[in-house]
Amino acid sequence: MVAMVHTNNVTGVSIPAKEIVREAHDRNALVMLDGAQSAAHRPIDVEDMDVDFFAFSAHKMLGPSGVGVLYGKRALLERLRPLIGGGGSVGLTDYENVTFLPPPEKFEAGLMNYSGVIGTGAAVKYLSDLGMEAVCEHESELNKTATAGLQDVASVSILEPQDARHRDGILSFNVKGMTSHDVAMIADEVAKVEIRSGMHCVHPYFLSRGMDGCARASFYIYNTKEECKKFVDTVKFIADTFSS
Repeated sequence: MVAMVHTNNVTGVSIPAKEIVREAHDRNALVMLDGAQSAAHRPIDVEDMDVDFFAFSAHKMLGPSGVGVLYGKRALLERLRPLIGGGGSVGLTDYENVTFLPPPEKFEAGLMNYSGVIGTGAAVKYLSDLGMEAVCEHESELNKTATAGLQDVASVSILEPQDARHRDGILSFNVKGMTSHDVAMIADEVAKVEIRSGMHCVHPYFLSRGMDGCARASFYIYNTKEECKKFVDTVKFIADTFSS
């Protein structure tokens, strides 16, 4: 099996999934895509990509924490053995054997996080009603505006690619002479601008480049042009005041 990240959560770059899936299938390999960073930001058509498995989390798409979603081709899900068994997932048991129900029930043993699942469904409906094309366009426009505002600041370095069109809603950057944690902390304290900092669970990416992390702004549907300008002004203030 080939397992890949669909969209990088540091750079915002997406792989050409459909082409890669085709190449993998030509070599009799299954493909699983991690869609945690893509499912909430762009239209996803698992059938068009012909991907075998596609996984994503609810918390990045306006849903509650603690809920994950796995899509799989039915024939493969029927072959897949559950990690655990229990009430609601089995059809018949005895002292030596267990017969599981068909998917998806066989993967849903015991009491589920029902409120979380319902909340996830509501989030999916909300985004579907908005239209994922509109979501993608909105955050891309904000990213282009923010990128243009920071590109000429000498002490601010934006992680590749420089072209915001290839980064969805993600803008990762560093300020010369400062740690990403300090940048994020000051942005919060002086302007209540909330960004992430550190290695973002992708340590090999930074270690291979001799970096200790980055600050990351992630634009989404609830962000406005005014907030985008506030973010740019805040980073400029930090760079002008604290950069060495």
